[in-house]
Amino acid sequence: MGTKRLMVLVVVLAAALTVPSGTFGHSLSVTKAKAAAQKFLDRQNAYYPYEAQKKVTTCQRQNARTVDCAYKAVNSNGTANCGTVRVRLKNRKAKRPTVAFKGTGLMCPAA
Repeated sequence: MGTKRLMVLVVVLAAALTVPSGTFGHSLSVTKAKAAAQKFLDRQNAYYPYEAQKKVTTCQRQNARTVDCAYKAVNSNGTANCGTVRVRLKNRKAKRPTVAFKGTGLMCPAA
C-alpha cells in the first residue's frame, strides 16, 4: 500500500516539474506592455486632440506583472511634456493588462 502511494507521488511530482513555470502565473512581456501603453495614449490623444500627441519612448520592467513606460509629447512651440504610465496585470490569472498614468507629467527637453 505504501509503495503504491509513493509511486503516485513520484508521478505527480514528475508531471509538475515538466509543466512550464509560466503556466502557474502570467507574466507581462515588455513588448505587450509597450503596445498596451501606446493604445492607452492613443485613446487619450483622441479625447484631447488639442494637446500634443503622446508617444511611448521606453519601457522598463518593475516585476513579472508590472512594466513602467515613459512617454513624450512635443508641442508645436518646441517644449515637451514627459511622463510615465504603469502597465500591469492585476493578478496571476489576468490576461489583459491595465494601464494608468503614474504620477503627473512634467516638462522635459524636446531633443
